Amino acid sequence: MHKVSLAIPTYYSSQYLSIIIKTAIKSQIIDEIVITEDSNSDKEFRKVEKIVSKYQGKTRTLDINLIKNKENLGAYNNKFKAIISCKNEIVYQIDSDNILKKNIDIVLNKINSEFNKEYIYYPSTLKQFFYNYQYYFYRDKNIVRLSDHDKLIDSSIVADSIINDNQITLDKNIFWILNCGNFIVSKTEFENTMKEYCNNDNVPLAADALAISYLWLKSGKNILLKENLYHYHRKRNTSVSLTLTEESRESFSFFREKFKSL
Repeated sequence: MHKVSLAIPTYYSSQYLSIIIKTAIKSQIIDEIVITEDSNSDKEFRKVEKIVSKYQGKTRTLDINLIKNKENLGAYNNKFKAIISCKNEIVYQIDSDNILKKNIDIVLNKINSEFNKEYIYYPSTLKQFFYNYQYYFYRDKNIVRLSDHDKLIDSSIVADSIINDNQITLDKNIFWILNCGNFIVSKTEFENTMKEYCNNDNVPLAADALAISYLWLKSGKNILLKENLYHYHRKRNTSVSLTLTEESRESFSFFREKFKSL
């Protein structure tokens, strides 16, 4: 059984960090958490340090490693750094304001037994909740169902869905998959595939999740919507996609055209 690292890129999100660490501690398969703090604030970093110190040593089987970036890297590069800094080959990257599913080891065991480095494993369901409410207050109307089974998606499926407006998910459209940004992946394949856009000022990377999905598909690899893989997805008005509205729109338009040409 392969152990799994949890990569958590952070940016002024210390207030959400404790709850995701609490859920990770319960796992017998996750044996490492890597946190990369991308703010320029020493005060914010001290907050993250305090949270990490609270949980370090709570269990002998889980290491928590905190890295402070010397300069602001931006969402894409910070996520890249978090993943490649992990010690394990299988990495679960999750945004700092989201929360792991209950009994995460059940699905991690399944992925472990069939792991394919050519796949990036995306959730089949998103359980949305809002602002600072505890995750168990979600309602059925806020659940987004992308698939009810393992569903393999390649570049041609994505391009066709966008060009012809074909809905391939149970709810919503294809961009709910491509822009999800929480996934399980091979560290080696991720590094090799994503380094093309690292520190690249010529590519609009505000929609970092779209950039990751695009490069993965462009390289000839596939997305797998994994049955029973979900997380609690926090909706908040301070998210990067809302605070960088103009940049996000530009990035979304850029990658929409890129996907159509796959």
